[in-house]
Amino acid sequence: MQSESKIPVFVFPNSMTFLMEDKTTHKRILSLYNPYDYTIKYRVLSTAPEKYIVSSPEGSIPSHYRADIVIRHNDVSSSNCDIVDKFRIQMQDKINKKVIGRQDVTAVLRSNAHEAHNLPADRDNFQVIPSSQNQAMPPSILPSGHAHQDIAASSPNYVVLTIAVVCIGGLFLPTENENSSMNRFQVSLGLKLIFSYVLGLVTMVILKS
Repeated sequence: MQSESKIPVFVFPNSMTFLMEDKTTHKRILSLYNPYDYTIKYRVLSTAPEKYIVSSPEGSIPSHYRADIVIRHNDVSSSNCDIVDKFRIQMQDKINKKVIGRQDVTAVLRSNAHEAHNLPADRDNFQVIPSSQNQAMPPSILPSGHAHQDIAASSPNYVVLTIAVVCIGGLFLPTENENSSMNRFQVSLGLKLIFSYVLGLVTMVILKS
C-alpha cells in the first residue's frame, strides 16, 4: 500500500439530523467501514468540537471490519438550530499516519416545530476533538460483512415491496381479448409491459439493498 494514494472512504450515514425536542435523536451512530485488505487508522475532526461528544475520535479498523462511533449533541439549544456543522473522517496509513482518504459528514440541529429553508453557509474550519471529554470509550468493531444488512435494516423497503406485489398481480391478470373467467379485470398488453418493466426495476432495487 502506498501511503500517498487516496482511497475511497466509506461512512454511513453521510448526514445527521438532531431534533431539539426529541431526546432520542440527540445521539447518533456513525459507522466507518474498512473493505480493504489491511488495517487503517481513522481520525474524526469537527468544525464545532465543543458542541459534540464523540465516543472515540480516533482509532484503528482491522481489515474487512467496521467501527461504530457514538456522536452525541452536547449543546441542544435554540441558538444552535439550523447551523450546519461538519465532521471530517480522515483515514490514515497505520505506519506513518499520513492521510490516505477523507469524507465529510454534515450535522444539523433542528426544532420539531420549525424547519428553516435558508441555512447558513457551511463552515470548514475543522478542529481536533479532545479525547479527554470522550472518556476514551472504544468504538464498536464489527465484521463489515454486516454492513449491507445494517443499511437495509435502517431503510425499510415496504413501498418497494408493495409496488412489486402490485406489478406481479397485474401480470397475472388476463390480457384483453383473452377468454377468461376474469374478463372484468382484463388489462391491455401495453399495461402488462409497463408492469414488467417496473417489476424489473424494483427487483434491482431489492437485490442492491
